[in-house]
Amino acid sequence: MRALVYVSDEQTPFDEAQLVALASRAATRNAELGVTGYLYYAKGRFLQYLEGEVATVSDLMDRIASDARHDVRTNFHTDDLPERRFPSWGM
Repeated sequence: MRALVYVSDEQTPFDEAQLVALASRAATRNAELGVTGYLYYAKGRFLQYLEGEVATVSDLMDRIASDARHDVRTNFHTDDLPERRFPSWGM
C-alpha cells in the first residue's frame, strides 16, 4: 500500500461550485479505484493525501500531475503503509 501527499498551486482560479464539483468527481473516481484520502484547498493551493495500492496511486498521481488546472509543487510518498489512515474517506 502507498501513501502519497502532494501540494499544488492552481493555474486556473476555482470558484466554490467548481471546487465542489471537482471534489465530488474525485471522490467517486477514488471509490472506484479503491483510493482513500483527504483533500484541502485554500488560497489557490491544494494539499492532498492519497492512499491505496502502489500502482493505482502512482497512476492517479500521474493523472493529477498532468492536469493543466494546477501545478504540482511537492510530492512525497511512502510504500509499505501498514494500514489505511483514512479508510472511510473517499476524498
